[in-house]
Amino acid sequence: MTMRQVSPMSPPTLPMTLPDLAERLERPQSGLWVLLWSQSQNALHVEPLERMIAANRAAYTDDRRMDYVPLVIGERAQVDATATACRHTIMDRAERREEARSAATRARAHLGRPGVA
Repeated sequence: MTMRQVSPMSPPTLPMTLPDLAERLERPQSGLWVLLWSQSQNALHVEPLERMIAANRAAYTDDRRMDYVPLVIGERAQVDATATACRHTIMDRAERREEARSAATRARAHLGRPGVA
């Protein structure tokens, strides 16, 4: 089995095989981007794949958690399109979180009133 040759200047063909992805990662600029999602921050983030890999390696070295989870790896346009498609869900979750915080605040205020059990 021979590995398909990928020119450093050629855009990636998706989906990529693991050997093709590994070959691209060895180059300083693979041209691949990643869409990351943070559950704790309810946020999306787009960055070059190499930056994500470097951050993950640093976290491993430092023995610390990483909050961001990769959702998609691909060309910038594909990653941006996926981020756009996900924004509605992110906004809905933000509204639900705010409603839950408001309800918890009202409940605490109600329990703090004299004569309320």
